Amino acid sequence: MSRHPQNPNPAEQRRKILVDSDIQGALLRQMAVSWLTVIGVIAAVLLAVESYKAGFTLDLWGCMAAMWQHNSALVIASGILAPFIVYDSIKLSHRFVGPMISFRRALTRLGNGEKVGALRFRQDDFWQDLADRFNVVVERMDYLEAARADDRPEQDLVEATKTSPVSPA
Repeated sequence: MSRHPQNPNPAEQRRKILVDSDIQGALLRQMAVSWLTVIGVIAAVLLAVESYKAGFTLDLWGCMAAMWQHNSALVIASGILAPFIVYDSIKLSHRFVGPMISFRRALTRLGNGEKVGALRFRQDDFWQDLADRFNVVVERMDYLEAARADDRPEQDLVEATKTSPVSPA
């Protein structure tokens, strides 16, 4: 079951940490798996280096103690930086998840026969071209509906709507 946000209030959405828990949760899980994989590989390499430096005379616990003694500052720094990297990644993901939420809402309203205004994303959001294309479609639909209400011939309507080109992707 999708956990897409139900609250259409943009100001409240901006206060939320995850605006789309499905997508952003998947990104966070992937980041965690990647981070743990990198830490694991680095730890294995460092264990091998410590074992080599000791002439392969240390047992696993001895290698781990030597590795911690020589590299603990790096592990601590990694732990300190991790929350900042996660926060920054979440903020970046808002730039592509937020517009998709707006787009999804606009499509739902359009599909329900409601009047939909121009779709506008924040200046630094991704998918600006998607909003432009959507707005062209909405303009054409509005024109066709108005013309149909005026009983214009359908062929004239189709030709008249070709004035707003949508460039190919």
